[in-house]
Amino acid sequence: MNDVRADFRIRTGVTPVRWQSGTPRPFGYVNGHAEDPITGETLVLVRWPGASTDIPHHPDDLAIID
Repeated sequence: MNDVRADFRIRTGVTPVRWQSGTPRPFGYVNGHAEDPITGETLVLVRWPGASTDIPHHPDDLAIID
């Protein structure tokens, strides 16, 4: 099992894995981690440009920007 906190460290650049072609791809950064209260899985909190709060995402839905 991968350690989400080690893979998605604070300030790591991320982008969605799936995105609609023909639209600008957003690039955000990891701002923390949270636990899903139902499943207990660790989620990645991402701050997207223009967002006023962090948005939780499942790690499989994000790609790390090199």
